[in-house]
Amino acid sequence: MLLGMLQGPMGQLVASRAGDLVAKTLDSPIAKDLATRLTPPDIAQQGQSPEMPPQAMQQFQQMDGMIQQLQQALAEAQDQIQSEQIKAQTQMQTEQAKIQADWAKANLDAETRVQIAQMNNETELIKIQATLNAKEADAQIAQQMEELNSAYVDLANLVMSRETDEEPQEDLGGVDPALADVGAQPQPI
Repeated sequence: MLLGMLQGPMGQLVASRAGDLVAKTLDSPIAKDLATRLTPPDIAQQGQSPEMPPQAMQQFQQMDGMIQQLQQALAEAQDQIQSEQIKAQTQMQTEQAKIQADWAKANLDAETRVQIAQMNNETELIKIQATLNAKEADAQIAQQMEELNSAYVDLANLVMSRETDEEPQEDLGGVDPALADVGAQPQPI
């Protein structure tokens, strides 16, 4: 496409003043050497492009100033964006830390409630077991007391029957002869 442009009148002007630039765009191992040879002598001596008209130079300087302003504005915008990103990241990390702390607290609270419930259940079971043990002990004591009372009555009856067999029975006024010496009637406990 670029070579096709060089065939017209514009091409002759480009070839005479910018042939080196055209040669640099070629995809060839000799493109650099060709560009060096095609560089116009006045440009090669100055090391820059030929002088521009003052009006073009002024526009170029204005555009250069605008480019610098835009680059500065871009740098400031990038700094502000980076600052906002850091702020947002810090805020996000703070929120994550708060969420983790809240979760840990809730987890600890739940574990504590479970442990308290388990201790309450164990305490209640101990109370129930103690109540059952006390009732069982009361029943055993009542049975032993009944057995003792029965044994006491049997013993008292045995003593009375022996005394009646050995001595004639006196009228003691309804007092048990076995307890006549003591002066009291045995009573069940």
